[in-house]
Amino acid sequence: MQPQEITEAIKSYMQCDDIGLQALVLHGEWGSGKTYYCENDLKAALNEIDVRICRVSLFGVSNYDEIFNRIMASWFHFSDKPTKRSEVITNVLKKYALEISKSISSKQLAKLGIQVSIKPDLLLSLIDMKKVLVILDDCERSGFAQDDRAFLGFVNNMVENHGWHVMLVRNQPLSFEDDCSVEKAVISQIEYEPNLQELYRVIVKDKLSIPEQIDFKVEDAIIDGLSGSIVNARALSRSVPSINYALNTSVLVDKSVDLRGKVKAFSDYVGYAVQASAGIVPKEPKSTNNSMSIFDTSELEAYDYYLTLSKALTPLTEGKDVNPETVKSSFKEFILMKNPDSAADVEARDIDCQWSTLHFLEDDQVKLLANQLDEMLSKGLYSHNWFYKVIKISLDLIN
Repeated sequence: MQPQEITEAIKSYMQCDDIGLQALVLHGEWGSGKTYYCENDLKAALNEIDVRICRVSLFGVSNYDEIFNRIMASWFHFSDKPTKRSEVITNVLKKYALEISKSISSKQLAKLGIQVSIKPDLLLSLIDMKKVLVILDDCERSGFAQDDRAFLGFVNNMVENHGWHVMLVRNQPLSFEDDCSVEKAVISQIEYEPNLQELYRVIVKDKLSIPEQIDFKVEDAIIDGLSGSIVNARALSRSVPSINYALNTSVLVDKSVDLRGKVKAFSDYVGYAVQASAGIVPKEPKSTNNSMSIFDTSELEAYDYYLTLSKALTPLTEGKDVNPETVKSSFKEFILMKNPDSAADVEARDIDCQWSTLHFLEDDQVKLLANQLDEMLSKGLYSHNWFYKVIKISLDLIN
C-alpha cells in the first residue's frame, strides 16, 4: 500500500474508539522508509485532525516498564512549554490521588507499612490517550521480539483495557496461522510500499552530479533501477557516491552506444549498487549431482552481470568507500557487456525490420530509407555481422 493510502487507513482507525479496540501492524522491508514516513508524512497528516504521534523505538528494550517509560517521555514532549508539562503532571497526580482515595487513604496504607508509589502503567492509564497514536517501532530489535504471545498480550492490554490506539512497526508481518493471539490483538496488517519518487527527492536529488551532456532523464532511470530491487533508504544514501561516479563515466555520452541500452544498464547498475550497500549480492548458482539439472537463466545472468561490477561494488558490501576509477572502468565494461551492438547496429536492425515492407512503401518512404542507409554506411560504425545484409539491402534499393 502506498503512503497516501496508508495514511487514510490510519485516519479511519483513529476515529474508532469502540470497546475491544485492536492494534495495527505496519510492515515492510528494513530501511524502506517506514520510520521516516511515520515521523514526517503521517505526523503531518494526523496533526491536521488534532491527533498526536507518540513514537518510541523498542531497540534494545527487554522489559515492559521500559516501554512505558519511553512512552511517558515521548508523551510529555507534546507540550513545548515546561510549565504546561508540569501542569499535565500535576493534574495526573491529582487524579491518581483521587483514584486511591476512593478505596483507602494513603495514610491508612502508610500505617500498614505500605508505601504508595506511582507505577508507569498506572500513571499512563490515567492519561488521556484518545487523540494519540502510540507507535512501537523496531519491534524485531527488542529483547522480547521472539516472544510474540507475551508481547501481544501486553499490546492487547493497552488497546482493549485502556482504549489506546497502537501501531506496531515491523519488518515482517505477524502470522495469523501460527497463533490465534495475533488475531485477538491485531485488527489489520498493512504492507508499506515506499514512494520511490519521494525517496529520490529526499535522499538522492540534491546529492547528484549530473553532466550537462547526459541526454536522458536521470531521475526516471534511477527510480527504474530502484523498482527492481529491495529498496533500503540507508543503503540508497550510501550508494549515491557510486551512482555519481557512474554518471560521470564517458561511456554514458558515447554516441556509438545505443541510448536505450545505456539507460537500461545505468538503471541496473543503480539496483546493484543499492543492494550491495545493503549487503545483498547475487549468489553464484550451485549445481546439483543430477546431470539433468540446469541453472535458472535469470539467476546466472544476474550473477554474471554482478561479477563485472563486483570489483567496484565490493567495498559497499563492507561499509567502505568505492574507488572512482574502478567504478568508471567496471561500469563501462558493464554497459558494453549488456550492449554488444553499437547504435549503428541498432539502426541497421531497424532498417532490416522495415525491409519486408519495402515493396509496399511510397517513393518518398523508400527515399527516406535509402538516406538512412547512406548515412549509416558513411559512419561505418556497424558490426561486421550486418555487412552482407546491408549490401543486399543497398542493391535491392538500387533495383
